[in-house]
Amino acid sequence: QFKISYDRPYTSIDSKSDVPVIAMMIDNSRSMDMAPEEAPDDDVGYRMDKLKTVFHDFILGLPSNSLMSLMTFTGQGMEPSYIDSKQILTDNKAAVLRALSECQGYSGTPINDALTVAINNLKSVSSSKRVLIFFTDAALDWESKESEALRIRYEELLKELKKENIRVLFAGLGGADYV
Repeated sequence: QFKISYDRPYTSIDSKSDVPVIAMMIDNSRSMDMAPEEAPDDDVGYRMDKLKTVFHDFILGLPSNSLMSLMTFTGQGMEPSYIDSKQILTDNKAAVLRALSECQGYSGTPINDALTVAINNLKSVSSSKRVLIFFTDAALDWESKESEALRIRYEELLKELKKENIRVLFAGLGGADYV
């Protein structure tokens, strides 16, 4: 006769992985993919192509043990927000690059909605090295009649990023109107 017992190992504190997790949230608004002649004074010039070039090099340069996800956002005003997870969490750079190649401009720029989704996705990942790269060509519209509510929600989201210890890089590409 044998008596076998197993005590499951555990830690008293929640230990997180140190694998880098990079979530990329990319603006898929119409202005990201406009021809230069559509807005000659605004330096539009196919921003999406410029973005793809920058992100291509960035993705290839990430450490091989990094996990990545790629999401896009569009829609605003009369249209509902559309947040698309182009590529869920993976270490496969080719899959993320393929998802990046499919990006194209559609509609508006729902920044708060996109930021909410990105935060919620990263909160579910148990890593001490969570990073959000948020790329857009527009700023929040503080001058509209909804601006106060938008601003308050945006500030709440920034506080949540800090509370969750998610590092964030807000990056943009714009012309003279976005100074």
